[in-house]
Amino acid sequence: MQVRFWWRAVLIVLCLCAGIRADEKETLRKIIDSVLEESRRDYDAMSFDSLKKFAENGVAEAQYWLAFRYFDGTAGVTDSIEGLKWIRKSADGGDMYAPEVLGILFNNGQLVPANPDSAVHWIQRAAELDNGVCQARMADYRWRTATTADDSIT
Repeated sequence: MQVRFWWRAVLIVLCLCAGIRADEKETLRKIIDSVLEESRRDYDAMSFDSLKKFAENGVAEAQYWLAFRYFDGTAGVTDSIEGLKWIRKSADGGDMYAPEVLGILFNNGQLVPANPDSAVHWIQRAAELDNGVCQARMADYRWRTATTADDSIT
């Protein structure tokens, strides 16, 4: 599993570093998206111990998936505190989806006290990492707060 993951990472770097013609960019983007989607499935299928090793070594995407293993109990036990720890590490490590999760949790008061300012902070952070859903949420939020008293982010 680890060898396949690293081979894919090397492939992506080589493709990005090579001189790519404009007409090849769309094809390359599709290939990279496919490889990244397959790596996501690999994290989902990875054993808990292997996933935890990747997470402990600072791989933000592995930290994200590990958090959900704790949230949904597939880690062997449901542990929201441990899940929050890993989702925060993932967000701090640059995963584009983890800040969105934190924003939603703070907005809804789930697992953490409701805090609209923290919700906006995390959704904005995800938007800055090119999370399209959060970019749309921030645009909607700015429009609503400029025209109404509604200050919920989601």
